[in-house]
Amino acid sequence: MQMLNRLRGVALVGLTASSALLSFEFRVSGSEFPDSPHSQRETRNPKPETRSWATPPRPPSDPKLIPVTPTPGFYANSPPAWQAIHAKLLALTKRHTGPLDILLIGDSITYGWGGGWDQQPLIESWQEHFGQYKTLNLGVGGDTTQNVLWRLEHGEIDGLRPRLVILAVGVNNVWNAAVPAKSVALGVQQCVTTLRAKLPGANVLVLCVLPTGRKPGDSNRKRAASIITETKKLQLDSDSKVRVLDIGARFLQPNGVLRKDLMPDFLHPSDEGYEVYANAIEPVVADLIK
Repeated sequence: MQMLNRLRGVALVGLTASSALLSFEFRVSGSEFPDSPHSQRETRNPKPETRSWATPPRPPSDPKLIPVTPTPGFYANSPPAWQAIHAKLLALTKRHTGPLDILLIGDSITYGWGGGWDQQPLIESWQEHFGQYKTLNLGVGGDTTQNVLWRLEHGEIDGLRPRLVILAVGVNNVWNAAVPAKSVALGVQQCVTTLRAKLPGANVLVLCVLPTGRKPGDSNRKRAASIITETKKLQLDSDSKVRVLDIGARFLQPNGVLRKDLMPDFLHPSDEGYEVYANAIEPVVADLIK
């Protein structure tokens, strides 16, 4: 529960009859995030440098192109917030000097490890399993493959030399049922291609989307499973510096029902869920970073 409270104010999930829509509650006109555990600490957000970002970016008209077209993110409840976070991450990258062992890139589940744009410490599970590694977290709540692509192409990883990149993205593409699962997988592939081009010395661990939706028959669970299937078909790990890992089964009961103790909102891991997550990736991380 502590972890979900930490994520509150970063990603609140509202369910409709037909789809899951992410609602983000950021306030950047003042100095804090409402309802956030960080709200007592001043968080000044830099102004976007390019435009007012008052309206959402226009996606491609062809849904198949959405996951592979670099697009900035947008929070309807506070339009400048996503660009403000991007600016913080640019500053975080610029400040980093010296060795970097692990670079985390993804959405709110990645953000939940800590060590990111809001300068929260890395959580206990990460410290216990990976505390020996210098880590930088570029996770952003709500990000899709197209948002990550935009960030990769707009300076967030420039100048970094990580030994290992852990990429976990795609679950926020699940909510748009008009987008084919294959296109989401191609978006993941394009993220990997960009990472390999910009960070040629790094190994890349691609984590398949975690299960979402309580029961195996839930529509979002089925879409997530289809994205995993399509991702595996791409054989991204035919590149010797890329590994694809699917740890979703560890969060499920034998009957396929998602364990509420590990994902209380059926999307974000709890503290116990992050411990399961860390245990699942630890041997692969050790192998890729040696």
